[in-house]
Amino acid sequence: LPIGAQVVQTPHPYETRRHSWTEQVCIKGASQLLVVFSTDCVTYDAYAQVTVSDGNAQVLKQLSGTDGWAESVTVDGDTASFTFVTDGDGDPDKRWGFAALVVPANGADEAPSRDFVGAVAADWLQATQ
Repeated sequence: LPIGAQVVQTPHPYETRRHSWTEQVCIKGASQLLVVFSTDCVTYDAYAQVTVSDGNAQVLKQLSGTDGWAESVTVDGDTASFTFVTDGDGDPDKRWGFAALVVPANGADEAPSRDFVGAVAADWLQATQ
């Protein structure tokens, strides 16, 4: 993993019940963060949504379904916030959820690939269960 990198993700698949959560990632000393999503990211519909915000609660991106996951998100500052909200509907094959790798963007040679993020998320999930 790149130095300072952090993983943020839902369970895969996420639960079939209405719920939400917020997780904040802070990488001290970073002037910018880069958020890269796994190739596996998908939510059932627009009622299952991920919101990425900066440290000032400014919404930078909202994602749901299969759209928008390929684009990374650049966050000014050292803090990013992730909020996941779902109404709990859906087939498990369409409720994989999301996995993201957050890395310091300042001085980064190259962004991690989406395939790399997927592999890291799978390993992280296995190690933390």
